[in-house]
Amino acid sequence: MRISLETRRLRLALLLSVVVATPGLLQAQNWQPQYPPHLPSVADVDALSALNAWVAGVDGTLRHTLDGGVNWTERILGAASLARVQFASGGVGLAAGDGIWRTTDAGQSWSRRSTVPVRALAFQSGVSAWALAEDGRLLRSTNGGAAWTDLGFAIGASAPRDLFFFADGRGWACGAMGELFSTLDGGSTWTSRSSGSALDLERVHFVDANTGWLAAGSTVLRTTNGGASWSSSTLPPGAVVDDVHFLTTSRGSACGPGGTVLWTTNGGVSWTAGAGVGTTDLAAVEASDFYYGWAAGADGRVYRTSNGGAAWTQVAGGAAAPVPAVFGIDALDDLTAWAATYDGFILRTTDGGAAGTPVPSGVHYQWRDVSFADALHGYACGKKQNFTPAFARTNDGGLSWIPVDGSGLIDLFDVEALGPNTALAAGDTFVFRTTNGGLNWNPVTPQPLGTFHGMDFVDAQTGWIAGSQIFRTDDSGQTWTHQATPAVTLLDVGFADASTGWCVGVGAVVMKTIDGGQTWTSSTIPGFAFELEAVSVVSATTLWVAGAAGFVARSTDGGANWSVEHPGLAPNAPLLAAKFPSASRGWIAGNFDTGVWARSPAGASCPAPAPYCTGKTNSAGSVCQLFASGSPSLSTGAFAIAFQGGLPGNLAFFAWTSAGAGSAPFQGGTLCLAQPFVRMQRFHMDGLGGGSQPIAVTPAMVNTTRWYQLFYRDAAHVDGTGWGLSNGIAVTFCD
Repeated sequence: MRISLETRRLRLALLLSVVVATPGLLQAQNWQPQYPPHLPSVADVDALSALNAWVAGVDGTLRHTLDGGVNWTERILGAASLARVQFASGGVGLAAGDGIWRTTDAGQSWSRRSTVPVRALAFQSGVSAWALAEDGRLLRSTNGGAAWTDLGFAIGASAPRDLFFFADGRGWACGAMGELFSTLDGGSTWTSRSSGSALDLERVHFVDANTGWLAAGSTVLRTTNGGASWSSSTLPPGAVVDDVHFLTTSRGSACGPGGTVLWTTNGGVSWTAGAGVGTTDLAAVEASDFYYGWAAGADGRVYRTSNGGAAWTQVAGGAAAPVPAVFGIDALDDLTAWAATYDGFILRTTDGGAAGTPVPSGVHYQWRDVSFADALHGYACGKKQNFTPAFARTNDGGLSWIPVDGSGLIDLFDVEALGPNTALAAGDTFVFRTTNGGLNWNPVTPQPLGTFHGMDFVDAQTGWIAGSQIFRTDDSGQTWTHQATPAVTLLDVGFADASTGWCVGVGAVVMKTIDGGQTWTSSTIPGFAFELEAVSVVSATTLWVAGAAGFVARSTDGGANWSVEHPGLAPNAPLLAAKFPSASRGWIAGNFDTGVWARSPAGASCPAPAPYCTGKTNSAGSVCQLFASGSPSLSTGAFAIAFQGGLPGNLAFFAWTSAGAGSAPFQGGTLCLAQPFVRMQRFHMDGLGGGSQPIAVTPAMVNTTRWYQLFYRDAAHVDGTGWGLSNGIAVTFCD
């Protein structure tokens, strides 16, 4: 499957300066890095001392260290996500995300105190605390977070993003498009203030009544007159700030994406970049004193400084060393897969990658490809440190590997396991075959001589090899038939069956055959003009391709049309391998710290259906509420919109629209659907005023959103309209 490493490094290095812009790019949310293992990103940090710190993960987990990050203890709260963590005095602390949790014993135990989704927290004192809901509503506690009161109003036109309070009741809130607010009476009333900017304001921090700062992305705004005016700081080139924290009017720190971590000793008039965080996207920073501080962000990475922010050391998360190149992947099904790494490991998973760990391959070779004939028998090829060929086999599914003598072999890039003892190995211009588990190898190089970069077999007999030529074999590689000479170099080949297959290569070329390779048609993928390194064929209609600049695309109509996905890789990350055992589940891998990424099982990443709007109170005094049942996924095939709080036995129907949410007055309530909308089939509510409506997800619905509302008869309602209305629910469908 692989061309020479040296050639590839040169070619990919030339591509790193190019950013590919693809029309209709889909931001796929169902990709996760799997190797090296990545911790969930950190959303917030609370530095209690030079040694004592808490971090809140976006996965809902708190982590705590008492020794400067050497050891960490996890606290599982039961939260789906967390955005903030903050401690007051006396061991009282709060954590917030999809609710609010409280501890009174310094974090040993936590209890949930609110179910309102929250994005920011602020202690006014040890007993008075504030929370900012996702929708901008203010919540207040007067007993240290034990109970919370919704004040019943939101601040600003857009939901604010951060809060800050003084003990005397003065406070600040900031948000999108430069929105800024202040209060002098403990949050009872708020006044709109001018920030002098239209930038999104992510964080606010004050050290006294006059001196404060706003994290505003491309700058840090600073006031020295209580917010009457704000001035912009000078940041180092390329710096972006999402959080800011100050100890005094002069000493402060800031952080943001792309490895931004800054410190200042002049109150933020100017900033100096710290060293040691690389390109990590940082979300939070906080100093405990003039010397020690903490910063945290992507991949669970936590950094600590002991010299005021000039230098930082990673103490948790991520990968401390560079990620090795991964050149080859093979998979038997959605759970069982292997990957060959250039640092001497052959990775193995039997649970879809959830707990994949490096498995020593016997000898520290530079592995380039791996292939399995069945769940037990597999082969790996690569090269040794002295640049001679390396080969190994396994009889236990990759738990252990046996080095095989590669005498007589040429530098190897690709291997195909055809049986427990039979395999093919390809170098740049040679192909070899073994029938005794690698003890002996016979040259079976196709003619005319060319370069060979990819092999694929549909069974133990029938396969193809592609590069500067395309060849087919029907006798396990003993003999080869020349089929085509492509106009460009091909880098990989994949077949669905003995008739239908594809080759990909330089210039984003995609070649297809439907007659076993006798004839080929050539095409390209719109918007992509570089190398396609890998193709993985699922069926005669479904295939995946991957290549330079992190490009990943899927076709479900045999290559006629392509859906481009963006897994969230680093910009221009070169992909070298792809393997998809099913239409929605598979792996990609590459070079330059890419590692291995997995696409989740179908339905796992569908966004949760979101209720919205307010239903009408019916004649029984209740409000009919909608909620989702199952996953809105094409593959799971079990999704319904359920409801409760209606009127027993009454006639009802659902309606939906793809035009968006609505909020117009209608039949004495609110029409939660934008027009036009589609009425669905009528039915009767059950004896408790509940029920459900199954929704059949079709391919055309994938990656679209529909808004639903229930309408039902309510003849006894005093308004005389005769109708009851539920709230709305927005559903985004996935595959």
